[in-house]
Amino acid sequence: NLVYVDTSDGIKRRSLEEPVFATRGVAGADLNNDLLDTHVWLSPRLVRMQSEKIRDTLVRIDPAGKSIYEKGFAGFMAEIEELDKYIQTVLAGVKQRTILVYHPAFGYFTDEYGLTQLSVEIEGKEPSARWISRIVESAREKNIHTLFVEPQFPRREVSMLAESISAKIVEIDPLAKDWAQNLMTFAQEIRDGLAP
Repeated sequence: NLVYVDTSDGIKRRSLEEPVFATRGVAGADLNNDLLDTHVWLSPRLVRMQSEKIRDTLVRIDPAGKSIYEKGFAGFMAEIEELDKYIQTVLAGVKQRTILVYHPAFGYFTDEYGLTQLSVEIEGKEPSARWISRIVESAREKNIHTLFVEPQFPRREVSMLAESISAKIVEIDPLAKDWAQNLMTFAQEIRDGLAP
């Protein structure tokens, strides 16, 4: 019998993007709140919650294996704690707190570490000329010189935007196989990208 467990159940989901401009009344910044961000695994705190659900489910369907599941869970919690401390240390000295991303996949990560993501793409759609203009204006105001992109996004548009704000392009993949290493690398890239 297949057991289905939604490990994100009970996690407060954020909208796919909550643009920086929404509070300033910029036309075109309103969003469909039905589009929820699914990238919960980019937050160590939320992964802890998901792991608890997995452990509890395994214990419920296989009580005899409880000690094994508890031991594995405890080990993973220690790894997450270490990862969280590492990321906090890496980002501790970062004064600029806004990152520019093409796709708004990093909201849970930025929320957890006191950052803000400024997204080029909104609701999974290509940005309009007006939106690009607002992004460029905001990136210049905030002195942003790094654009974080995922491997599958259009290079031509990314390159044009990066050129217009003299930004370097840094590729980061939220689906990378090594979850912990990926988050450590992302924290390092943010630190390096936001350094003066």
